[in-house]
Amino acid sequence: MGFVSEIWTWLESDRLYSRLTTNVARRPFLAKLTDLGMLRFAETVHAYFDDRANGGNGYEILWKASTQMSDLSNLIHL
Repeated sequence: MGFVSEIWTWLESDRLYSRLTTNVARRPFLAKLTDLGMLRFAETVHAYFDDRANGGNGYEILWKASTQMSDLSNLIHL
């Protein structure tokens, strides 16, 4: 079973953002990003808490300015 149930990635002001819906605690989530080689692309990782009807709980990631959409292909392995 994967860590993440939904992934949204979008471009805003020339920066990529992702929002990942999960109930996994921060430590294993960051460990999985590290194992997949993804954490090196992240500038910030923030937990967010939303009404489950609006997508649940998870993490929002602001990717480094140099990150391209093609760098994020390993997100599907979360």
